[in-house]
Amino acid sequence: MIQISIADIRGRQKNGDIPEQVKKMLSSRVQGRFGRKAALESSAAELLLIRALCGRVSGQDSAAARQSSRISVPLHIAERRDGKPYLADYPDLHYNLSHSGGMVLCALGDEEVGADVQIWQPDRIGLAEKICTAEERQALRAAENPVRAFFDLWTAKEAYLKYLGTGIRRRMNSFRVEKDMVIDRDGPPEEIHIRQLALVRGFSAAVCAKNARTAEMEAVYTDHPEDFRSSGLPCASLERVVSLTR
Repeated sequence: MIQISIADIRGRQKNGDIPEQVKKMLSSRVQGRFGRKAALESSAAELLLIRALCGRVSGQDSAAARQSSRISVPLHIAERRDGKPYLADYPDLHYNLSHSGGMVLCALGDEEVGADVQIWQPDRIGLAEKICTAEERQALRAAENPVRAFFDLWTAKEAYLKYLGTGIRRRMNSFRVEKDMVIDRDGPPEEIHIRQLALVRGFSAAVCAKNARTAEMEAVYTDHPEDFRSSGLPCASLERVVSLTR
């Protein structure tokens, strides 16, 4: 099972200071980003991970269960040889984080997972040559909403690369994604499961895993912003922000 958590912190970005009590909860990986433009988003992403991990360890997702779960913070986050981060104290769990434009995404599960969210930036559609195969560029030209189609495709491909752990070392236009399939121009098709998430207009997001079919990717959208109040990073009521299926 893949658990997906999403937070919308766009309304908090102007207040970019991260409270001291939050800083103490965050890993050295995130603390190294303090002072940078996306530090607030990185902090919120790891808070989502801590929240999801507490629920996973306790076996429940209630606020009381999370508070009673015994996990140590800051999290001990290490890196594999390929650079993909992992939870050193929980080797059987896998996670991936992403953030863009104030939207924050966390995926946590018992298998390798990749996740990506992107804010729509119409001027970046010019990158289609580098991101899309010839077949995908043709489909974009015929799309009713080319910008949305482009970023849906971008997030699907990025989630797949983050699932692999290769990142940008693999050219995105060297393979194409179709329903539950990745087709590499230099190799055989690979069965994979990519779930597109429906966010507020102006954002695309996707989660990728090998074995967990999209129906097994459980989207957990909290409607309890008070969970973040003590950290100084309240999230929006996410059931108003996202819908479960597209």
